[in-house]
Amino acid sequence: MCEESPLCEESPALCEESSMVEPRMYTEEDCKYSATNHPDLLSVEADPRTKNELGWLVGISYMSPYKGIFGTGPNLCTFATDPCIKDCIGYTGRARANETSSPIHRARETRRRLFLDDRDAYFKKLRLEVSALARKADRRGLRLAVRLNGTTDVLWETYPAFLALQSEFPSVMWYDYTKVPIRHRSGFSGHLTFSWSGENEEECRLAILAGHNIAVPYHGQFPLVDTVGGITLKVVNGDESDLRFLDRGTHPQPVIVGLRIVEISTKRRNKDDTPSFGRRTSSEALLTDRLKSLLAKTNANG
Repeated sequence: MCEESPLCEESPALCEESSMVEPRMYTEEDCKYSATNHPDLLSVEADPRTKNELGWLVGISYMSPYKGIFGTGPNLCTFATDPCIKDCIGYTGRARANETSSPIHRARETRRRLFLDDRDAYFKKLRLEVSALARKADRRGLRLAVRLNGTTDVLWETYPAFLALQSEFPSVMWYDYTKVPIRHRSGFSGHLTFSWSGENEEECRLAILAGHNIAVPYHGQFPLVDTVGGITLKVVNGDESDLRFLDRGTHPQPVIVGLRIVEISTKRRNKDDTPSFGRRTSSEALLTDRLKSLLAKTNANG
């Protein structure tokens, strides 16, 4: 499924063929929304975790995070930390290619530009796509779930057009991750998972007390339990599904949603061996300390 045209059943072979073409460097002008450049806002089944979700059809919007691929736009991830920006999930998987030569990043930047430059057109298009997906879900006997912050952290509830969309489609499950303090997201009607950043322990504590699950990225295996914001919680595997609103199940307390860190683009790693963002289990941390010690001894011995 090609992210640039997610609502149509495009052959994966077409995407493979396009990846073999000599890459071109896109400019800001190339990323303007136009009659010849109009990617769908919602990607369907672009994330392997959303395929074959029992009973659900999932649409996710991926826009360029932070200040965009050119670094010149408004910040759409207000509470992103430096490690989060460096190791952003928006540059993993199929999006590991150089930002300005990747059709995937061009599509994400175009969605971002439409949202920033023509808000009315953006929400009109979003309404049409949600309506189309709702009909598609109904034909398949599924329920529709939509996540608009696939790679951003926009406060959608502050836009009247979004609130009108929620009213028009009350059966849609709207869900998202956020690093914005939960006290500022009380107007969001849907399911929010609060994201640990390594620098927001107190906000994690308040989110847990308010009943929200906490998403935590890990290096290596997930622990069975972990402590965030001074509160110890069960850890569930968030890589098995993207349906964050089902993570808690019948568990009486919020849970930690473990997300395994994946490799980011070489360019963004700045030649680091591994991403710096995320937690390590005690065994992983111990192994890393031992490796560092061995390397230090090796360097000292010449």
